[in-house]
Amino acid sequence: DEKWGLTKNYGFAEVIGDDTNALAKYLVDDCILEHLVTQTPEEANAKDLITEGTYPNGIVQPGMIWYAHHGSLVLQWESKVKSQGFFTATRPNPPDIWEQVLKRKHALDKGEAIMPVHGD
Repeated sequence: DEKWGLTKNYGFAEVIGDDTNALAKYLVDDCILEHLVTQTPEEANAKDLITEGTYPNGIVQPGMIWYAHHGSLVLQWESKVKSQGFFTATRPNPPDIWEQVLKRKHALDKGEAIMPVHGD
């Protein structure tokens, strides 16, 4: 997403979303992004910002997963919603995230990494 500065310069490939939230449910159930937050438009204080019925299954707050090395998890990040509101979710700084991804990748290359990195 260009608003976040997520470009190919930072290893960005695409933003994936679906109106059923099936992907978000899978990521939570499979413990890939187990703290991913889904809110109703009312909980997100977005009811006046969106057309009624736009998010029938809720609004999933942002999350990211980075993979490398034939599917090895490099980094995962879930928004930490500190207060209710549509625009209150924390956002990562893409250069900082990319630096963490590169460090993890280099550790994997050298055989020095065992556990995945959990981003804040």
